[in-house]
Amino acid sequence: MSDAMYARLDAAGSAVRGRYGVNASETLLFFMGEFYPFSGLKEVAQSVVARPVGRHSVKLLAVGRGKLQPELERLGSMDPVGGRIRLSAGEPHGEIPRYGAAADICLLPGDRNDRIA
Repeated sequence: MSDAMYARLDAAGSAVRGRYGVNASETLLFFMGEFYPFSGLKEVAQSVVARPVGRHSVKLLAVGRGKLQPELERLGSMDPVGGRIRLSAGEPHGEIPRYGAAADICLLPGDRNDRIA
């Protein structure tokens, strides 16, 4: 990948972070996919909300839909800080690389006791 491509992705990632209120000093976790109970996304969201406010903030941005959406919205509304759980019902496929560029960590969580066929 060229330096110009990296620069464009960096700028695109910064724009996504700005849109969702994530500053450069915060760690952004990114999930994309179906919000299924076995995805482990609920547990990630619970950990983000339970994390004490301190010098280093962590936020979760999840793009998708699914059965867990109401629970994720509820967890987000319980966040004493507010804004650490951000959900997007969907983004155009061509925009997803920008979201990946915005992330510090991309997630593919799962429950180790569940099998995906």
